[in-house]
Parts: sequence; structure tokens; C-alpha cells
Amino acid sequence: IRNFFGNGAFMMGNGHVDPRVWSLAAKTVYAHSISGGEQAYRQKLIRLGVLSENVDAAELRRFASDFAGRDDPLDFLLPGHKAGIKGIVNTAKASYMAADLPAKVAGFEIEKARYQEAYPSWSEAQVEAKAAEIIRNGYPTGAYLSEAARLPRKIPIIGTFTSFPAEVMRTTGNTLQLIAQELKDPATRTIGAKRLSGFLAMASAPYVFSALWRSLSGNNEKDEQALRRFTPPWSKDSTILWLDKAQDGGARYIDFSYMDPHKYLRDPIMSLLRGD
Repeated sequence: IRNFFGNGAFMMGNGHVDPRVWSLAAKTVYAHSISGGEQAYRQKLIRLGVLSENVDAAELRRFASDFAGRDDPLDFLLPGHKAGIKGIVNTAKASYMAADLPAKVAGFEIEKARYQEAYPSWSEAQVEAKAAEIIRNGYPTGAYLSEAARLPRKIPIIGTFTSFPAEVMRTTGNTLQLIAQELKDPATRTIGAKRLSGFLAMASAPYVFSALWRSLSGNNEKDEQALRRFTPPWSKDSTILWLDKAQDGGARYIDFSYMDPHKYLRDPIMSLLRGD
């Protein structure tokens, strides 16, 4: 669920909001992660690096290799239990990928259309290579982690989720760099403007939502400051959507940052602004 909603932020940040490609994205994801059928289009996206054949299995293999030197992370299980565990793992992977991949497929098709129009003389292979490069650089993949980002995965009390904040920083930097390049080139200036407007919308959306919900709930900034004193530590600097007017019994809220992949960049800024 977090992947599904979180990928919306990456789509918005790249200006990928064309609904016409979602049908193709849905069909591709079904073939890729559910039916298991061979499909030329799916194989092409894997070859270009837009999709990965098995993101989670690769992560598990690296994890097992770090600790046990095994290629199969399930080797330690008894033969009688291995098949059942694999079935559970495969179901989980299919669900994860079904939520994660539509955005990348849709984004790839949008970038193809953009660059075919910007560079009519380019071959289809050139356009697809450029679109794939943008998706690899603008969406989290885990394939480009530095050694510094990989190291914490080996520490059990930290776990593997340190990879994602590193990917958020990588993709944000790449997107900003791409916007600057596109705005300089007359052929891609329109693309750059769309991407810039999408990025600004993505960056401001949580604050707009927060202010809107605060107003609808009947609270003001002073109420919010008072209520934040009683939120749990992990929500202190989050984007909060208030559902109730502050009363003696408290107020209900939604921690919007839970679904926001850019919270790793946003929350420290909010903490700084609040003097923490």
C-alpha cells in the first residue's frame, strides 16, 4: 500500500500524470508479476532496466550471502518446509511488485512519447534508451546503491530499509539535474517545464493538504502546535492531516508522511523550522 501511494509522488515529481498509459501499465504488471506469462514487451522493459525480474529475490540473495555465503536464502530450511515458505514468499513478492511497477511502466511510456516528439530524427531504440535511463534515475530501483548505503543492511538492528532513503536522495538529485538539462535545451524545454511543475507540485502537496485539512477540521496553527506536543516521537515532524477540532479529549489525525517517500528529505526541514 505504501509503495502504491508512494510511487504517486515519484510520478508527480516527474510530471508523469498522463492517464492514457495506465491500461498498458496494468496489463504489463499482470503479465510480469501475476500470470508469469512470457511477453515481449515485458522482456524488453527488463532488458532496458525499467523493470527488474526479481527485485526482492536479489535483495534476499545479497542478504543471505552477507551472513551465510549461500545463493539460496532458503537453504537453511528443512526440505519439507521449503516449498511452503517459497509459496508464501512468492505471493508476497507478486503483491509487492504489482503495487510497485505500474508507475515505472506508465512513466516509461510517457517519456517515450515526450522524446519522440522532441527528437523526431531519433530511432525507436534511441528514444527507448533515453526513456529507460530517465526511469532508472528517477524512480527507486535499489540497483545503484553505493557501498555506504549498502553497509547498514548488514547490521541486524538497522535492517535493509536504509536502502530506500538513499534511493530517495539519489532520485531527487537526478530529477533536479534532469530538469536543469531539459530547460537548457530548446528541444526539451517544454518537457523540462512539465517536469519542473510536477516536481514543485510534489514538493508542495503535503503542506497544501495539511493546511486544507487543518482548516476543515476547525483548527488553527496554534492548535496544531499544541497538539503536536502529544504526538508520538515518529510523528513529531510529520505532515499531519487533522480530522477533528482540538478538544479536551484530543483530536484524531492521519500521519501523511507515512505514505510520503520524500519524508526523509522533508522531515529534517520541518524539524529545523520548528527549532528542534
